[in-house]
Amino acid sequence: MRNHRSKDAVLIRRRKVWFLTVFGSLHRALRERPLECIEALLTMNETTRTHLDDLENQSIFIFREAYHAFKNIAMPWSMGKDSNVLVWLARKAFLGRVPFPVLHIDTTYEFPEMLDFREWAK
Repeated sequence: MRNHRSKDAVLIRRRKVWFLTVFGSLHRALRERPLECIEALLTMNETTRTHLDDLENQSIFIFREAYHAFKNIAMPWSMGKDSNVLVWLARKAFLGRVPFPVLHIDTTYEFPEMLDFREWAK
């Protein structure tokens, strides 16, 4: 059972995790492509962000919140287009790695090549 922390302590922890995640990815991008990042930061504002950008940011936020709110978390994956988008978003939320298990659900509709890919991806 989780110990009960004050709401302030939880809020401070969430802000710290968010800051470290954002700062870490920004630092890595600045190190790899400094001119492109600076130009993007200077030109991006509220008017250039699209509705899809907002949805992606919200999804990433939900992934991070769920990861920190629940003790045992896993993500179902059927190798379909929707599941692959969720894996992509999870990787983006956690800097390239998914920190929780991905559970394959065999729908019995997979092609043999998809099952080979699943074995390769383990």
